[in-house]
Amino acid sequence: MAESLVFNGNSSITKGTVIFEKGQPLQSTALILKGRVIVQGEGVRMTIGSGNFLGMCDVWKKEHSFTYVALD
Repeated sequence: MAESLVFNGNSSITKGTVIFEKGQPLQSTALILKGRVIVQGEGVRMTIGSGNFLGMCDVWKKEHSFTYVALD
């Protein structure tokens, strides 16, 4: 993660920044308040936006199954 997230607060992330990387230990999850994020994994590439959570599907596994990249 090139930029650090503010835990329990708001973070502004620059376009192209990897927010969470596949295989990285799950230390936190995030909620998209504004903008879009590319979700990439095995056979998956989609764009999600405001109101979606990042990393919630990985809580039981304790590591990220997808790479999340800020789109805008």
